[in-house]
Amino acid sequence: MRKAILFDLDGTLINSMDDHYQAWHHAFSQENIDLKAEEFYPYEGEKLENLVLRISQIYQKKLNYKALYHQKEQYFNTNWNLKFYDGALEILTWLKHRSFLLGLVTAGKRDRINQTLPNNFKSFFNVIVTSEDYQEGKPSPEPYQKAIQQIDADVLFAVENAPFGILSAKAAGLKTVAFTSTN
Repeated sequence: MRKAILFDLDGTLINSMDDHYQAWHHAFSQENIDLKAEEFYPYEGEKLENLVLRISQIYQKKLNYKALYHQKEQYFNTNWNLKFYDGALEILTWLKHRSFLLGLVTAGKRDRINQTLPNNFKSFFNVIVTSEDYQEGKPSPEPYQKAIQQIDADVLFAVENAPFGILSAKAAGLKTVAFTSTN
């Protein structure tokens, strides 16, 4: 019986949510929008296009997603330092040595994943699903369904930190380990 565990990335394996918030805050500030933490953190895991659409509705401003995303990524890539949560790499190593299949399911873009994560980290994963691989983001089950389709396992679990991710994994029929890593 093959077992697999599907992990969220940001806020689950790497301590990056504050960095993402600061980068989005910077990008939105260029549009005279003061992005508040409560407008960002509860929606961790949603597709980035949906984030911009939601904020444009809150502030009743027409926003250019591509321009904002570009500003966010420039700021993020300049100011971010990779920080794994304590024990994350050890857990992945332990699971791999016990023949677990591992998957990564993220709202991040493939370019960012490829440019910012070291190859030895990415090599832990049999499957990496990014936002380009699905139409509907978390909390839809689609991101996790895409990973399930690509991984050959009989028993699957998900590990998530955010409400949208937990809902997504559970809607895909996965037993889910949930924990908090951000305020």
